[in-house]
Amino acid sequence: MGLFSRLFKRNNYADKVFVCGNIVTPDEELAGCDAIAVKDGIISFIGTAGEAEDLIGPDTERIELDGYLCAGFIDPFADPSKAALDGAWFTLSPGASQAKICSEVMAYLASNPAAEYCLAVGCGMDILRRGEAEEGQEKSSFTAALDEVSGSVPVCIIAEDGINILLNSAALELVRSRAGELGLPAITPDFAMDTVFSIDYDSVSKKLFANAYALASRGFTALLGNPANSYFDRIYRSVLTECYGSGLVKQRYYGSMRMYRQLMQPSVIYAMNRDRTACMELGGLINFQNISIRLSSDESSVSFLEIGYLKSLCEELADKGYNVRIEAMDRQSAILAIDILGNLSDSYPRLSFSVLHDQDLSMSERSMIFTGKVQEGSLSHPGELKTSGMDAVVAMTEDNARFIGAQGLIGRIAEGMAADFALFSSDPRLANTAEAFKALKAKRTIIGGETVFDAGIDSPEAWAAALSESLSGIADEL
Repeated sequence: MGLFSRLFKRNNYADKVFVCGNIVTPDEELAGCDAIAVKDGIISFIGTAGEAEDLIGPDTERIELDGYLCAGFIDPFADPSKAALDGAWFTLSPGASQAKICSEVMAYLASNPAAEYCLAVGCGMDILRRGEAEEGQEKSSFTAALDEVSGSVPVCIIAEDGINILLNSAALELVRSRAGELGLPAITPDFAMDTVFSIDYDSVSKKLFANAYALASRGFTALLGNPANSYFDRIYRSVLTECYGSGLVKQRYYGSMRMYRQLMQPSVIYAMNRDRTACMELGGLINFQNISIRLSSDESSVSFLEIGYLKSLCEELADKGYNVRIEAMDRQSAILAIDILGNLSDSYPRLSFSVLHDQDLSMSERSMIFTGKVQEGSLSHPGELKTSGMDAVVAMTEDNARFIGAQGLIGRIAEGMAADFALFSSDPRLANTAEAFKALKAKRTIIGGETVFDAGIDSPEAWAAALSESLSGIADEL
């Protein structure tokens, strides 16, 4: 064999060859295949174990898998930041009035007498606007009422858009003092929350890891974050990035911006570009390429968007390679969203365009719009699994990959796709109800050809010990 032939063969040796007699896939062409070769985290070959022998070199790892192997599960409707920051804030009752908000803040402080701050999330934008001080007023009646129930404890009320905030007097004094020390000419919402919110990175890291363990033990290899609050998502991604530096990322994470109201279009594009750029060197494990837009046809709603603005924004987002999801709050907004994104889906076939709504649109209504390749899902019950067997496997892999916009990398066992797998003791196709399917526990979970979870050796305690050892200095580094 000549030098060129030897080099060519060596360069094509697989890093790993997984051998499993039960590969679960809807692709009938793979029937009879029992070997998957992986190079650089990507599936390079699928065939029989005998055929894969040519790809096994001196450094190739051959791994025998006993069970049923399918593509890794994907959750496109997650909010991991909520689990990671659980206990650091509380959610206000939907539609809470100013009086109700004050009552809930008082109840929270009574239940947490040692609280150093209070963060309440989900205030309606109309309520927040009415809480702003008028010209000549030192403070609004809403702020005064908050002061009465909170005393010297800083309180931050965060609007449902995750951006606007209202501070009580104690919090405002704290923020102004800090801004003065730093010589800042203006105060941003993020700066205010950074000042008021004392982040316990050790606690956040432990909760993040506990949630990752729960997902990995069920065979999940990827999730799309749908944060209720952009500030909390930023904290989550900063901790997740530190985990990446320590080799502790256990699922692919696809970040998403949430937009609840009409914002300046250049500002939206800038924020998307900034966060995508920040993820470019993170090995495809932490990504940012999605936006979720809330839409209402009610002109009095904070989520009402002008049609021209919505079309222009979605077109620019698609042109820059972003996946767009619209949460349609009513019938007319659902029809409009499907029509706008349907037209874009024809021009940008590699991107994901989806609409979440709870409307039973008639055939005549659909005939008036261009639905294209828009994926539709439930707004009130996103991600609810209603199938079982192979249909459920496809829903949790291929279909959910399309919701994320990552169908070119994950969601299928095929050459050129990421080597993300879930191994089960029993055949997931035999789970004859959605509940039985959800109860499946993985024997092993693999991302990019690397085992991130092995039921035989992993446990919550083992993961906690690994986290403690690797991230002992996370608070100082962040």
